[in-house]
Amino acid sequence: MITNDIITFSFSNGEETDFYEVFRTVIGNDIYSVLKPVGYAPNFEENEVLVCRVGIAPRGMDNYEIERDEFIIDAVVREYDESLEKSK
Repeated sequence: MITNDIITFSFSNGEETDFYEVFRTVIGNDIYSVLKPVGYAPNFEENEVLVCRVGIAPRGMDNYEIERDEFIIDAVVREYDESLEKSK
């Protein structure tokens, strides 16, 4: 599913960066999101994305946890790329 929500991440160094949620998918029992920085973001290449596992936090808000498992990241990005190809 392609979305256009904006998510603000607060990093441990105190910096905040806005991201577009450009894609969401389910793998196994988990929900994953692909995030792209809104505008310029330090430490991100032009086409670099961030893959997060999405959980439901108290009060029904989404909780985003940066995914570190390379196999999961590759699977999510592959599904995202396929969705882009289908939308052409």
